[in-house]
Amino acid sequence: MVTEVRKDWADLWHPTKRQIEAHNAVKKYKFLLYGGAVGGGKSYFLRWETLYLLIHFFTEYKIRDIVAGLFCEDYPSLKDRQLSKIRKEFPPELGKHHADHKEYGNCFLINPGYGSGVIAFRNLDDPSKYMSAEFAVVAIDELTKNKKAVFDELRHRLRWPGIPDVKFISGSNPGSIGHGWVKKIWFEKIFEPGEAEAHLFHFVRALAIDNPYLDSSYYLTLEGLPPDLKAALKDGNWDRFAGQFFNEWDRTIHGECPITKGQCNEIIGVDYGYEKPSSVGWYKIGIDGKLTRYNELYETGLTYTALAKKIVEMTSSPEDVDYIVSDPAIWNDRAHHKESLIGESGAETMQRIFNEAWGVSKVVLMQGDNNRAVGWGRCREYLKPHKDQHGQVTAKFGATRNCVEFIRTFPDLVFSKTKQGDVDKTGEDHAGDEFRYVVMSRPETPTAPPKHHIPTTEELIRKKVRDSLTKKKEPKIIGM
Repeated sequence: MVTEVRKDWADLWHPTKRQIEAHNAVKKYKFLLYGGAVGGGKSYFLRWETLYLLIHFFTEYKIRDIVAGLFCEDYPSLKDRQLSKIRKEFPPELGKHHADHKEYGNCFLINPGYGSGVIAFRNLDDPSKYMSAEFAVVAIDELTKNKKAVFDELRHRLRWPGIPDVKFISGSNPGSIGHGWVKKIWFEKIFEPGEAEAHLFHFVRALAIDNPYLDSSYYLTLEGLPPDLKAALKDGNWDRFAGQFFNEWDRTIHGECPITKGQCNEIIGVDYGYEKPSSVGWYKIGIDGKLTRYNELYETGLTYTALAKKIVEMTSSPEDVDYIVSDPAIWNDRAHHKESLIGESGAETMQRIFNEAWGVSKVVLMQGDNNRAVGWGRCREYLKPHKDQHGQVTAKFGATRNCVEFIRTFPDLVFSKTKQGDVDKTGEDHAGDEFRYVVMSRPETPTAPPKHHIPTTEELIRKKVRDSLTKKKEPKIIGM
């Protein structure tokens, strides 16, 4: 017998107005992110919406034994956020929780009158475990606790014969290792080339104030948090969040910085990657020592030859370039791509191409200082806000609006869990590393000479940088 979805469904789970908004959005969109701050009832929404969808699919398509997956990053989180609550909340008339079902393991099995659907409770310590699985619904609690590879893996598992409108639903706060990619997709609407379902991604914001079931003391607790935590957890500000490495970042100060008169000389920063993106930034040096990042290249799959040629193409005034600074690893990377000469390192390949384009030793590729802790500290100094002579708040570093990848990834860097004073290297730190090499190549004071040059070209680089800082040039206004 087919039992219709209960007419009193809202009375059964008592959703908030914001949860009803999310429930209605699920009908229209395939990929829903709900929440964005603490206290909005994300976990509650996920389990009840998953239950609803299974019964709805049974009613709509007359298909039994449909499986949904409800995921957390690990089992303790799954137990605390979901299992302990489901045992109390889901009424026996709808089904029963099984700690170790012989076929589905830890699951909630819906009663036959509602279709015998299954909510399989799973953790994401190893997503490859689900390579052969299929789910009509994928629900992930705290999506930002996971890397994008987890989303990609489960997205491929999102299919069920006879159900054309399978659903991916998730909830999350700002922060953690997945903050950057979640923000990129659901907030900034930046997708991979060829993304055919971009129009099916949707975000419903929910704050603690949207949840009438919270005790008043909870709001007072949120009000008392430090500014960065309060911005993220109470206000749902995805530019400020718990665990953020550079909480000095302010988009209005550092991410909307115009190029001004007097900024003539340039530095180009490079962080090489092949499977991961290569990040290249073009920096103008102000007469006051301010760095302005005004152009960028952020791309995967580039050999050293291809990368060097792109840098040449994108450098409009090579005569203004003081030097190019890159990650030191490329000096030891030899004979790994077809275009290189025998035994030539990546750095030597790039320098050869620069020489061919601009003349020998006109623009020198120098080895970056990879002291990460010191480097990040120096970057932090460049981000500190201060008032200029006109009383306007500024900083020693800024990026123009077209540096979208830097503006996207740099403020999303989080603290390493294993190395004090460092960022989590499993995140998108490529643009950050490139910026760090540039900052470390600069003198600590206006009178100090540049440090950490390649020993074989030390005198040449010192002279070139010193000359570039002291020679007189007509100021230019650099067009965007």
